[in-house]
This record gives sequence, structure tokens and C-alpha cells, in this order.
Amino acid sequence: MRRFLQNGSSLLFRRQTNILSAAFVIMVTYGLSQVMGLIKTRLLISYFFGSKAAILDIYYAAFVIPDTLFQLLVIGSLSAAFIPVFTRYLSKSQSQAWYIASASLNLVLLAFFLLSLVIFAFAPFFSRLIAPGFNLGQISVMASLLRVMLVAQLFFTVSSFLTAIIHSHQRFLIPALAPIVYNLGIIAGTVFLSPALGIFGPAVGVVLGAFFHMALQAPLTFRLGFRPQALLDWRHPGVKETLRLMPPRALALGIDQIEMFVAVFLASLMASGSLTLLNVARLLYAIPSTLFGVTLGQAAMPTLSRLSSDSDQQAFRRTLVDTLLQAVFFALPLSILFIVLRVPIVRLVFGSRSFPWAATLTTGKTLAVLASAATFTAIMQLVVRAFYALH
Repeated sequence: MRRFLQNGSSLLFRRQTNILSAAFVIMVTYGLSQVMGLIKTRLLISYFFGSKAAILDIYYAAFVIPDTLFQLLVIGSLSAAFIPVFTRYLSKSQSQAWYIASASLNLVLLAFFLLSLVIFAFAPFFSRLIAPGFNLGQISVMASLLRVMLVAQLFFTVSSFLTAIIHSHQRFLIPALAPIVYNLGIIAGTVFLSPALGIFGPAVGVVLGAFFHMALQAPLTFRLGFRPQALLDWRHPGVKETLRLMPPRALALGIDQIEMFVAVFLASLMASGSLTLLNVARLLYAIPSTLFGVTLGQAAMPTLSRLSSDSDQQAFRRTLVDTLLQAVFFALPLSILFIVLRVPIVRLVFGSRSFPWAATLTTGKTLAVLASAATFTAIMQLVVRAFYALH
């Protein structure tokens, strides 16, 4: 039994130095996460889509503003700035690397908290702004859901920094398991809390899932040596470099998020359920780019950052090209499959009495359009990380 536990611990904390082995670990766990995500969405549809399609639209609309804030402040700072800078300092001085980690986390948390206060206070205004087609009752529900989602994003902010630290040490299994417990939180909220709380059941599940997402990664981060420090040092060269690299990535993500704002704006003016169907199609569309773009990108990022730091441009180019070819090799056939078999796939995954044939056809058409871009999205995940590894 002791040897079994030791082997299990070794598997969880093992370092993956090869990009393909790291990508495989992330891919398998992300695949499980995608399955959990599909189960979660099917449950939400069965509980709310039938006669309550509008309430599920409100639930998805409430995600947009908190998610945009998270994408711009956190994802932008991590993928574009923090990991390359942290990796470079880690190879020279661990104490300085941990200092930068604490300072960067605290600055982002402070900015997130201040902006969240504004959004929390004026949630009805922001809700009306992005969903003008909702009536006053729907806006009130959306504003309340939006406030709950902000709490979840606060946990995600901390958790995403923990993920970046763990990835920089070339450990990938624990962070890849985190989305699974996040989806389990939403599933638990939907099943156990929805009978009493309605649509607020899955919303509370989002908060629980985000907390579990953070809690799962904290022990490994502490084991690697991270100790949070109460400091706000924006003058440190490493922190200044991190802040300098954030705006370009944040701008790119901001342009990306405009798509969701437009989608919610238009869907709120259309028939009930339109936003839900779009989100269902987006969930399927994201599978190729997540499995073969995000996974390879996350696995390659520490290696590319190290090669850039060592000024080994030939190895950098070779690693990038090989990884891009691998992403295309896997993502392209799956994207074509989603285009050709769009209706059977949607029906197989989501078909039920709560999800009628008309909804299946509409989702299938939407999926066909989105899937045509899936391979390019996978490539983008790699190219963006390579660009910032160079800087």
C-alpha cells in the first residue's frame, strides 16, 4: 500500500521535460475535462432548456463580463508575460523568481478586486448594456448571477497563477486535472442545489468549482517552494517587464472578447434559447483547438521560453515548427469530422426531450461554421505563446 501511494504521488508530481509527453498528459486530462463539460452542459439543458430556455440564456450571458475581466487581466498577463519572465528568473535565482510571482499575483489581484467592485456595484447597468433584449426581470436575474460569477473569477485568478508556476516547473498533470473538479462543482450545484435555488444552483456550483480548481493546485505549488508574500513592488525589473508585456496580449484577447459581447447582444434580441445553442456549438468547436492547440501550447511554452532565454534560435524554430505540425496533424481531421457529421454529433451528445430536433439542426449549422476555424485557432494558441516566449 505504501509503495502504491508513493507511486501515485510520483505520477502526480513528476516532471515532464519532453513536449509530447507533457502534451499527452494534458491532452488526456483535458479530454476527460471536455467529457465532464459535455455532461455538465447536457445536465443544464435537461434542467433548464425545455420550458425555461430564456433562463439558461441569462446564465450564459452573466458569464461574459466576469470572463472578459479575467481574460484581459489574468490570461493576458500569464500567457504573454509572466511565464517567460518567471522561467528566465527561475533559471538564475529562485528567490527572485518567487518574489516576482508574489508581486505579480498581488498586483493583478488588486486590479481585479478594484474593477470587480465597480462591476458589482453597477451590475444592472452592465447587464442592460450587453443584453438589451432582456426584460427588467431578466436583467435583475442576470445582474445577480453576474455578481456570483465575479466571486468565482477571484478564485480563478489565484488558481491561474498557481497553474503558471507549476507549468514553469514542467509539471502538467495536476493543473490539467483542475478543470475536471471545476466541472464537477457545477454538476454538483446543478443536481443538488437547482431544486431549491433554480438557476442559482449551477451559479453557486461555478464558485465551488473555481475554489476546488485553486485548492487542487495549492499543495504542489507550496511543495515547489512558492510562499505568498504581502508586497506590491511594481518597480522590480521583472515585474516591470511583466507589466510591459501585458497590454499587447490583453488587446488581442479584448478583440476576441468583442465576439462574445456581440453574440450576447444579438442573441438577447432573438428567440429564447439562441444564446444557449451558440454556447453548445462553441463547446463542441473548442474541442480540437483545446485538445491539440492549448495542450501543445502549454506543454511547449516552458521549453520555448528556456530556448529563447538561452538564445538557441535554431532549436527554438525547430521546436516550434514540429509542434505546429503536430497540432495541425491532429486538429485538422477532427475539425473536418465535425463539419461533415455535425448533426449526428450534436444529436448524439445533447439530443433529448429537452433538446428538440429544431435545436439540433440550428446547433449543427452553427457548429459547421465554427469548426472551419478550429484548426487555425489551434495554430494561434501555439504562435501566440511562441511570440511571447521570444519577448
